[in-house]
Amino acid sequence: MISTAALIIILSVFNGMEDLVTKSINSFNPDLKVTIKEGKVFTIDSTLLLQLESLKEVQSVDVVVEGMLLLSYGERQVLARLKGCNQSYISVNQIDTLLIDGAFKFNNNSEFDEAVLGAELAAILQINLNSPEFLKCYYPRRLKKNFANPTEAFTTLYLAPLGVFASYTQYDKEYIFCPISFARQLMSYNDEITSIEIKLNSSKELKVAKQKIENILGSQYSVQNKFEQEELLFKTIKNEKLVIFSILTFILFLATFNIVGSLGMLIIEKKEDVAILKFLGASNKLIRHIFLLEGLFISIVGGLLGMVIGFILCFLQQQFHIVKLGNETSNYIISHYPVQMSGIDFLFVLLTVVTISFLASWLPTRKITHRLTLKK
Repeated sequence: MISTAALIIILSVFNGMEDLVTKSINSFNPDLKVTIKEGKVFTIDSTLLLQLESLKEVQSVDVVVEGMLLLSYGERQVLARLKGCNQSYISVNQIDTLLIDGAFKFNNNSEFDEAVLGAELAAILQINLNSPEFLKCYYPRRLKKNFANPTEAFTTLYLAPLGVFASYTQYDKEYIFCPISFARQLMSYNDEITSIEIKLNSSKELKVAKQKIENILGSQYSVQNKFEQEELLFKTIKNEKLVIFSILTFILFLATFNIVGSLGMLIIEKKEDVAILKFLGASNKLIRHIFLLEGLFISIVGGLLGMVIGFILCFLQQQFHIVKLGNETSNYIISHYPVQMSGIDFLFVLLTVVTISFLASWLPTRKITHRLTLKK
């Protein structure tokens, strides 16, 4: 009962964590992302972009220039990932809904290019949006290098901090958004881009849209959905869940040795009753089935009770957030452990309990009843 309840609770917590991560990433990553398989940057023909935009499943198509750079603000420096995009990309993908301070609207009439930083990145640099100080951006020169003078090995441009966003993911300490024209100037690109980011009308059309886009672009391009863009993260979550399930299943298997011992003692205690049943005409098969059903009944009832207890505890956690994440002053995305129950998990746990219970009941029943009933 306890092992089964633990299985249900742990699997539900992992589901909650996965759902939390998925929602956070969904607010940041595009529905589909197109990159080149070989190399970092590529140019795309305008007719191909028009073909992508004309697909009925597609809402918008935006080109992006992205790369690592060194940011300097005052006396503080940090490596960050610069993402150059158009204003339409910000509004269509609703990145501006993540804004927690300042503005997320690049002003084309401004004398200086503007940028929006992730919350953790802004905290590391101690950004003050009301200060006249600029962000200094360093990027290695691609076309002209002077190894004799290291200061000339970098292109240096300036950005005015415009706002701060928070997605509550690792992106908050990595990303800085800016106009795509600035990114191209800093990285010495003309028409090159690093990716095409596509937003769909509906997530239900994802599979069809992905296939159509792959047919249009050809095999030299990679088209990734949200989960493929974060393949390592989701694989890690699923592997952790599988490992925990295996460990708890092993504990459940060890717990069933109680049934082995109990059945063994029960069969020995009922030795005289077995003999009476034999005189009344009971077959050896019937006697084995009696003890087998006894063992299955004990374990399955315990498993079902464990599932009920697990369900109740998970429901209470969902409704009343009993188990907290740290204290009230802790800086977490949510204040409590997320829980999401899944019918598939309940089914797998039930099948696991039944399988282990059958083995734990069948083995001692077969051995001991063989000695008591089959010896003449």
